[in-house]
Amino acid sequence: MIVRIITYMCFFVSFFNFGQNQDSRFKHLSMEEGLSQTSISCILRDSRGFMWFGTEDGLNKYDGTNFTIYRHKPKDNNSLSSSYINAIAEDRDGFLWIGTKNGLNYFDPDTESFRRYHHDPNDQRSLSHNEIYSLLKVDDDLLIVGTLNGLNILQKKEKFLRYRPDDFKSPYYAVTATKLDLQGNLWVLSTTMLEKFEFNGLSLKKAFEKQLKNSIASSLLLDSLHVWIGSTNGLSRFNKETKAYKVFQFYEKDGNKDKRDHILAIADTGENNLLLGAHGGGLIRFNKLSGNFNTVTHTPFNQFSLNSNAVRSLYLDDNDILWVGTYGGGINKYDPHQFEFSHYKYAPADQLSLSENSIRAILEDTEEELWIGTHNGLNRMNRKANKVEVYQYDPLNSSTISSNVVRSLKQDSKGTIWAGTWNNGLNSFNKESGKFDRIVKIPNSIDSIKAVRALEIDDNDHIWIGGNGLWRYDPAKNHFQEYYNFRKNHDYVVHSLFLDKKESLWIGTYQNGLIHLDLKSGKDKVYRHDSKDSTSIGHNYITSITEGVDGHLWIGTYGGGLNKFDRSSEVFKRYNTANGLLNDVVYGVSIDDQGNVWYSSNAGLGKLTPNTNEFKYFGLDSGIQSEEFNAGAFFKSKTGELFFGGINGLNAFQPSDLTKRMSTANLAFTNFMLIDKKNEESADRILGKHISRIDTIRLNYNQNNFSIEFSELNYANTVDNDYEYQLSGLNANWEHLGRKQIIAFGNLKPRKYILSVRVVQDPEKKASLSIIISPPIWRTNLAYFLYFLTFVILAFILNRYHQRIQKVKHQFELQIKSLENDINISTQFHQNNTLNSIPVKEITATSINQKFLKRAVEIVEENIENSRFDVQDFADEMFMSRSQLYRKLKTITGHSTTKFIRLIRLKRAAQLLSKNSATVAEIAYKVGFENVGYFSKCFHETFGKPPSQY
Repeated sequence: MIVRIITYMCFFVSFFNFGQNQDSRFKHLSMEEGLSQTSISCILRDSRGFMWFGTEDGLNKYDGTNFTIYRHKPKDNNSLSSSYINAIAEDRDGFLWIGTKNGLNYFDPDTESFRRYHHDPNDQRSLSHNEIYSLLKVDDDLLIVGTLNGLNILQKKEKFLRYRPDDFKSPYYAVTATKLDLQGNLWVLSTTMLEKFEFNGLSLKKAFEKQLKNSIASSLLLDSLHVWIGSTNGLSRFNKETKAYKVFQFYEKDGNKDKRDHILAIADTGENNLLLGAHGGGLIRFNKLSGNFNTVTHTPFNQFSLNSNAVRSLYLDDNDILWVGTYGGGINKYDPHQFEFSHYKYAPADQLSLSENSIRAILEDTEEELWIGTHNGLNRMNRKANKVEVYQYDPLNSSTISSNVVRSLKQDSKGTIWAGTWNNGLNSFNKESGKFDRIVKIPNSIDSIKAVRALEIDDNDHIWIGGNGLWRYDPAKNHFQEYYNFRKNHDYVVHSLFLDKKESLWIGTYQNGLIHLDLKSGKDKVYRHDSKDSTSIGHNYITSITEGVDGHLWIGTYGGGLNKFDRSSEVFKRYNTANGLLNDVVYGVSIDDQGNVWYSSNAGLGKLTPNTNEFKYFGLDSGIQSEEFNAGAFFKSKTGELFFGGINGLNAFQPSDLTKRMSTANLAFTNFMLIDKKNEESADRILGKHISRIDTIRLNYNQNNFSIEFSELNYANTVDNDYEYQLSGLNANWEHLGRKQIIAFGNLKPRKYILSVRVVQDPEKKASLSIIISPPIWRTNLAYFLYFLTFVILAFILNRYHQRIQKVKHQFELQIKSLENDINISTQFHQNNTLNSIPVKEITATSINQKFLKRAVEIVEENIENSRFDVQDFADEMFMSRSQLYRKLKTITGHSTTKFIRLIRLKRAAQLLSKNSATVAEIAYKVGFENVGYFSKCFHETFGKPPSQY
C-alpha cells in the first residue's frame, strides 16, 4: 500500500510539475486510430490486460494496437442491446457487465456474445428500468445496478432485487454512482441525494441521507474520511463523521450555461490528491488538504495538449497511465514514465518564450546561460531565473547586432560572445556593457564577411570564421588571415568547422567534401566522395563535425548520412538508410559522455551506440520540436547536456536521464485468418472461441495457410519492443519479426506444432499456442489400417485366383496331353495359344504431353502463394530431375522452368486484377511475389501495361 501511495504521489507530482515550461503531453486515440466514436462514457482495464471504452456508438476493446468494436445488431439477439454504453464492470477473468441506454448486458469473451437483461413491467424480479447509469461488482454472485429509476441488486445472474425510496417524490430515482466503503456500507448517489446503507448482500437498511440541492450529481469517490461528489455545482466534500459539507468551485461563472465547474469524473491519484474531469473545464488537479488546484486544458495549435475540455471519464491503470475520456475528443492518454525532451519555443504567454521558432545556433556560456540564434534575433536564456532576453538588429543603433538571422555562436576565454550572422558578418558581445561590436568588412580588403555559417576559437583566442571562405581573425590585433575565398574559388563555401584535441581544424564545405587543415604546418588535405570507393566519405556536403571518445571523427552530411572517420587508416564508415538511418540528411552530431552518437536529421532525433551499431529513434511522441531539425543548431554543455534545434524550437536533455524504463507487457493472440480463400471460414467457427481465450487450434489439412496476429498489451507511450516467434514441429529456431505483430504460415504439413511468441527485450513475456493440423482422411491411421486390410484381402483373393488358374491350367494340360495324337486339335491348340500371347494395345484419349503439361500447371497453382516455391520444389513434385523437367518444358512450351512458374503466377494475377478482387500489393503477395516493384515490372513486360492499369 505504501509503495502504491508513493507511486501515485510521484505520478501526481510529475503531472503537476509537467507543463511549467511546456504543456502536459497527451497521446490521442480517436476514430482515425479505429475508435468507434469520440464521446467516452466509461473506461476499464480488464484482468487480462485489454482496455475497454464505452462510447455513444459501441463498445471498444483495445489491445494497444487495434480496436475491436461491438455494436447493437437489430437481427442478432447475441449482440449488445444498445450501442450507447454508460457503464462497464468486470465479473471474472474478462467476463464483463455492460450498462447501456437500453438494458444490461453480460459479455462472454469466449464466444464474444452478449446476454441481455431488460425491464419487464409484468415481472417484479426484472430490471426496474432499461437505462443503466452505474455498475458495481460486489462478488461473483452480486452486481449492483444503478438505473434511471431505482437501484437493483442482481443475484447469481438470475433475478433483480429493486430499491426505490418510498417517500421519493420525483417520478424517477436516477442512481448515478455506487461505492462500498471498508466497513461494507453501500453509498448510493442519485442525481439529487447521497445515501448510506447497511448492506449484507441481500437487503438494504438506510443509515443516512443527504439532500443535494441546486445541483445534479453524477460522480462519487470515497476515502477514509470523506465522500467526494461531482455535480453541476462543482466538487462537494462530505465528512463522514462530522457531516460537514463543503463545495469547491474552480472557475468564475461566465453566464448561466457555463459548464466548466460541472464535475463528471473523479479519480484518486494518492493520499491527498484528486483528478477531476469537468464538462467544460478540462482536467483539474486538486489537493484535498490545501484545496489548491490547477487546470489542464486544451491549448490551440499544440497537438499534444488535452484535445477537448469536456472530460467525461477518468481511469488510472496499474501502470500509472492516465486515460481521459472526453466528449468529442476521444481518448487522451498520459504516461508519466515517458521521458520527454525539454522544448523551448515561441509562445507569447511563456516567460521562456523564444523570439522565433527556427533555431540556427546554440551556445551555453560559462555562466550557464543559453544563447540561441534564430531567424528573428539572438535569444539569451537564463533558465534559473526563468527569463529570456532578445537582441535584435536596429538600423539606428550601431551597438545592436548586425542582423536578426544568427547562424553561429562561440565564447572566447575572456567571456566575449561571438555571433555570426547569415548576411551581415560577425559580432562580438560584451556581457558587461550589453553592447555589440560589428565586424562586417575585412580590413585592407575589398571583401565583406557577409555569411558566417560556422565559428571556432583556438587556444590563442583566434576566431576562425567559416562562410564564403575561411579566415582566421585575431581580435587583439584586428587582423584577418585568409585561407580560402569563395570569390577566388567557389569550391570553398564553408558550412561547418571543428577544432579537434590535436589543434587541427576540420572544415566542412558545401560541395568540396571534408578538409583537414594542420595549423602547425598550414598544409591541408581534402577528402571527397568517390562513388567507386565505399570507404570514401558519403557525400561532399558536410553539415557537422565532432570527435568521439576514441578519437574518431563523426561527420554529418546532407544526403550521405552519418560518417565515422578513422584518422589512422583514413577510412570512412558510412551509416545511411541502407544500414540503419531513417534519413540520409544529418544536420548535427554530438557525442554524449557514454560515447553514444546523437544526431539530428529530417526524420527526428537519433542515437547510435557505436559498439553495437544499434540505432534508437525519438519522434514527436517523445517531445522533439519537429521531425525536421536545422544544420548548425546543436551543442553539448560542460555538464553533458545536449541541445538540438530545428524548425519548431529547441530541445534540451541530459542523456544520462534518458535511460528509458523498459516497458514490456504480456502478449495475447488477437486474430486468426485463413489465407486460402477457397477454404475461407469464419475464425469463430473454426476455433470455437476467440483466439485470446484458447490454448489449441485444430485445423483440417486444407486449412494449412493462415495468419495469426498478436499484441503486447502495453499502453506506455515509449513502447518500441521487437518480437520473435518459434514454431516447434517445423523449426526450433527463433525467427525475428521486428515490430511486426502478424505471422503468416503456408503449406504446413499435418502434424502438431507449438507456436510461441515473445518480446525480444524481455523473453519472459511470452505466449504459446498449440496448432494441430489434421491429415486428410486418406492419411489417417484408420485409412492406413484400411489400406493394409485391403492389401491383405486383395493378396488373399489374388492368391486364390492364382491357385484356381493353376488348377485350371493343370486340368487343361492334362486334357491337351490326352489329345496330343490328334493333329488338328493340337494345331488348333497351338493357334489359340499363340493368339492368347499377343497383348492388347492401349489406346489413350489424350497425349502424354498434354497430361504432363496439365500436371505441371496444377502443381504451380497449388503452390502459387508460396513465394519460396522454386525449381527444385517443382522438380520434386513432378518426380523428375531439374534437367529432365527443364528439357521437357522447353520442348513443349518453349519456356524455361523458372519462366514457366512466373508465367503461371502472372496469369493468375491478371485474372485476379480483372475481377478487381484486391489491391495490386495484395494480389502480388497472393501469387507469390514478395517484392511489389518486381511484380509490377514482370507484369508490364508480360502484358504490356502495369497492373494498376490492367
